[in-house]
Amino acid sequence: TTMAPKTTPPPASPAAFTRVLVWDTPTRVCYGLLALCFAGAYGTAGLDGWEPMHATLGYTAVGLALFRIVWGFVGTRYARFSESLQSPAAVAKYVAQMPYGWGKRYLGHSPVSAILAIVFLVLVLVLGVTGSMALGAPPSASMAQWHGGVAAVALGLVGLHLAGVVFSSWRAGENLFLTMFHGTQLGHPSEAIDTPRRSVAVFIVAAVSGFWLFQ
Repeated sequence: TTMAPKTTPPPASPAAFTRVLVWDTPTRVCYGLLALCFAGAYGTAGLDGWEPMHATLGYTAVGLALFRIVWGFVGTRYARFSESLQSPAAVAKYVAQMPYGWGKRYLGHSPVSAILAIVFLVLVLVLGVTGSMALGAPPSASMAQWHGGVAAVALGLVGLHLAGVVFSSWRAGENLFLTMFHGTQLGHPSEAIDTPRRSVAVFIVAAVSGFWLFQ
């Protein structure tokens, strides 16, 4: 008798995936508030009588960006930068494969979106510094120009990121915009995070609300 050759089962297809928790609640709340603050600060920039609101939203965005950076080291699996940051070669390979099929599947941030997210967080911090110096005593006109220029770059980065999410959603066959609301993506049960860490999200909302009331 002859033994049948060993075979390995094929990898699971996207249709076999189930919804698993990827984004914890603090990350989703932080990104949501950060988006609102950035949009509000951008919309109130240069409007007479809206300077206090602009500054409040700007400082809130800085606080949220600082939290997200810290959470990138101590947060849950997919919130950590070590999970999503890849080598330059891996990033280049991912970009080259983007137009073709699935390529390598990533939960959470893709290698490109991880870089865009970190750059945006840094730009928010720069906006806070330049904005504070522009409104200082005496006000700095040069810092105000820098502040406006950095804001324009940040807005362009947001547009690029949104375009990437649209493309990735089309390629992956799921609406990745909604992942920041329910926190889930298609994947294997073993890939899910074990807890949403809601208590940390409550702290974020309480801190932001307290700062706004103080202002």
